[in-house]
This record gives sequence, C-alpha cells and structure tokens, in this order.
Amino acid sequence: MSYRRMMLVTNPAAGRRVSERSLSKVCRILLENDWHVTTFVTGKRGEAIDYVRQYSDSYDRIACMGGDGTLNEVVNGIMQAGSEIPVAFIPCGSTNDFATTQGISFDIGKAALQAANGKETPTDICALNERFFTFHSAFGYFANVVNTTKQDVKNIFGYLAYIMDGALDITKLHPVHCRFHVGSTVHEGDYVYGGCLSTVSLGGNLLSLDEEMVKLDDGKFEALLIRAPQDLIDFGDLLNDLSTNTLNGSHTEFFDFSEAYCEFDEDPSWCIDGEPYSGPLDTKLTVLQKRLTLIK
Repeated sequence: MSYRRMMLVTNPAAGRRVSERSLSKVCRILLENDWHVTTFVTGKRGEAIDYVRQYSDSYDRIACMGGDGTLNEVVNGIMQAGSEIPVAFIPCGSTNDFATTQGISFDIGKAALQAANGKETPTDICALNERFFTFHSAFGYFANVVNTTKQDVKNIFGYLAYIMDGALDITKLHPVHCRFHVGSTVHEGDYVYGGCLSTVSLGGNLLSLDEEMVKLDDGKFEALLIRAPQDLIDFGDLLNDLSTNTLNGSHTEFFDFSEAYCEFDEDPSWCIDGEPYSGPLDTKLTVLQKRLTLIK
C-alpha cells in the first residue's frame, strides 16, 4: 500500500483539551485512509509557525488540529516558507468561526475524514503588514469582546443588551481614532470596532453576516467599522443595526477592499484570528486571492 505523508500540527490545549483527547482517533482515521502521519505538538505560542516553516516541504499535506489561532500559525508558517502545501483543518477550538464559514464539520471524526479525502479549494487570505490572517482581524474595544465572549452567548443582541442593562459603563468604552483608506476614499472616525472580515460568523455567532455578503475567493475582504455610541440612545440604534444586519447604518460602515491602509493616533491593539497582535500605528492590508489551498 502506498502512503502519502501528512504533517499533523496539534494544539493539545485547544477547546478544553479536545484536541489532546481526540488525537489517537484522528491519527487512526488518517492512517486508515492511506496517510502516514507525523504529529507535531505545540507547547507555546509561535511554535506551529516554526514547525511548518522548517518541515512542511517534506510532506504532501498539513492537517491543523486546534483552534482558529493554531490555524493562523500554520498559515503564517506556510507563507514564511513560500509553500503551496494544502491545509486541512480539524477544528477543536471554542468558537471555530473559520470552520463555520468554510463548511468544515465540527465532528472530529468527520473533520478527519475531510482532512484525508477532501478536495483542494483555493481561498483568500489577507496580510496585515507582515502577518497573515485567514478570516478576521480587528481593532478596538469590541475586537476584544468578539474574541473573549463565551460561546454560550449566542448572538450580538444578547451581549449588547447585557451592556445596556448596566453591566458595563458606556463612558468607559475607549474608541480608537482611525483613518481607513481604500483607494481615494477615507473612512475616518472614533471606532469601538474596526474589523476586516472574510467570515459569516464571529465569536461563535456573536455576530453573523449574510452569506451573500461574503465571498471566499473573490480577492476581497469586508470591512465593518462601528463608531463609538455617545449615549444609550445611540447604543440602542447600534443594537438595532447589528441585530437586523443593517451594516451601513447611523453608527456602522460596511464595505469591501482588496488593499487598504489604516492610520492611528495610538496603539489600536489588533486581534488577528482570535489572537492579540501588536504592530505599528500605520497598517497596510492586502488581500491575497486564492493564496491558501484548503482541503474540505
């Protein structure tokens, strides 16, 4: 029997150690489907990047078993290596927004079968300066909310209602002043959230976008900017806009871009695919059309 070689990068801490408990099952499924598997276990941030950069050229395919952050590291390793190796994702994180958007099963066994036998599908990624992301980068207060809110908070309506009920003092929301350049157009304001998206789901459906708005291989990402509300009436308007997918409302701006440039007056505290990122005040965003070959 002829085996193909698969590099399996796994984060044992992902999703309350779901990855760790499921590792033997996944390896068995891959072996039964004619893959010779070498497992690389991560123990610290950035280790998956190093593994992929150093060893991926010895394999036919990579399987990433972990959360969105682990997948982000795998993709950055591929880009740093200048590789075109296909990537499969076995989601084991707490929200798995990338898997939701891409139609990858949350069932570990089914996802392993997709990793073994799925089709190669080109998909877009985006560069934020020298860092690459697969589906979401954002700055501002709500960027942190999207990445830290528990999964059992099912939608943005519930969370904003919680804020409006007095659990968080609206005056403590610290907006970030940004000039977001797209071609000759400049979007400027004080924003509590500025997101660059290629996803239908954020934070486990904390925010959901219509699938018709999001194309995964068109060379464009979507941008959503949320201006800082001034009082509870403003917050109510914002709540209504988001709960009804009115993304070009009185407090929101929604548009797409292939290239963009952002200027800030202070550190915007970016989050990239669910992980914190510190970069310069001036940020360049470039969409790389169909750069990632995804197995699904």
